[in-house]
Amino acid sequence: MPTDNAALIQHLDRELQHGRFAAMAEQASHALDGLSPQDPAALEIRLLRANGWRRIGRQREAEADLAALRTDCASVGTAAATLDLRVWLEQAKLTFVLGEVEKAEGMAQGVADAALAAGARTVEGDAYFLLGLIGSMSRTAPQAQSYLERGLAIFEASDDEYRLAEGRSMLGMVLVNQGRNLEGIQLWRRALAYHESEGNAAAIATCLHRIGFAAWCEGDLEQTRRTLHRVLSLGDANPDAVAPHLRLMSEFNLASVELLDGRLEEAEQCLNRAERLALTVEDGTLLAATYTVRVSLALLRGRFGDAQTSRGLALRAMEEVNDPPEAPNRMLFALAQYAAGQREDALAAWPAELPVDPDGDERMALRGVLVVLQSLRSRLQDAQALEQLTTWQAALAPLLAT
Repeated sequence: MPTDNAALIQHLDRELQHGRFAAMAEQASHALDGLSPQDPAALEIRLLRANGWRRIGRQREAEADLAALRTDCASVGTAAATLDLRVWLEQAKLTFVLGEVEKAEGMAQGVADAALAAGARTVEGDAYFLLGLIGSMSRTAPQAQSYLERGLAIFEASDDEYRLAEGRSMLGMVLVNQGRNLEGIQLWRRALAYHESEGNAAAIATCLHRIGFAAWCEGDLEQTRRTLHRVLSLGDANPDAVAPHLRLMSEFNLASVELLDGRLEEAEQCLNRAERLALTVEDGTLLAATYTVRVSLALLRGRFGDAQTSRGLALRAMEEVNDPPEAPNRMLFALAQYAAGQREDALAAWPAELPVDPDGDERMALRGVLVVLQSLRSRLQDAQALEQLTTWQAALAPLLAT
């Protein structure tokens, strides 16, 4: 670790950019032991450490650093105004992470306005990125896109390649949420090229996963499979660079691809790994999703008892995280009941209202339901079953044709 303060700050910032948050926070703590709390370098390092604490979920430590920084900012003279703005922006990010969305949005807007007045262009651009992120989460896509484009314009002028890659990744998410998957892929590929040039394995894995998701929403199974395998291979080569949660999502998404492509053995292997990871990281939402895909797998294999068991596990996991099944999953669960002979229950469980304008991810889920329906039509040969399954299939067809 560098001993010169300027080089040390640059090193810690690079650690942060490369996703080594815990290591950076530990190094920052060690460096702070040898500095006066009011030393300008100490203030910069403490702000970086607060960022690292936030990224690894240690909000209490992040809040303590930010509270101390707000007290000490006045000691750095002419740099105080810019540092104070950066402290408040980090506070806004922490507030957002803690779920106080409206408060975080107001703080970020205040920082953007103050940074504009002070000519602090980097802080202004970062504030627009945060406003864009908040807007994307609340589904106000046009406003989110506007904020992100304003931030990108600032960093294009300053040729800040790292922040350009960051902003393009965020804008890609906004576009994909609007169904503009190919535009999102283009932006993520530009961000990916930068991160590959920097050897930033964590950011490379994130970009690849997002490209894979957008390809999935486009129905491009081969590109999705190829991209997700790259994420998993990167994780094998750099275990510390690919977070367990990202590996979990990649395994789960790959299972869905293999299932739709009729590769049931490969799908089961992915599901087994995804389930172990979901239990390890205690992600109840993805654990429920994994059980749900197991319902499809069992139905496609004609194992109707196993399908019912997985259905029960999925519903229980969904209840634990207060996440009721959406329409495609309710259809799938109804098919499991129907195949098991619980036909009246299945008819009652089938959604009364179908999605009006399904997005890419939901469309692919409906495509999976259709594959299961077609399989069941070849297995359930009685006239009543064929009539009902044909009725359900006819209801789904228009949703996949639009």
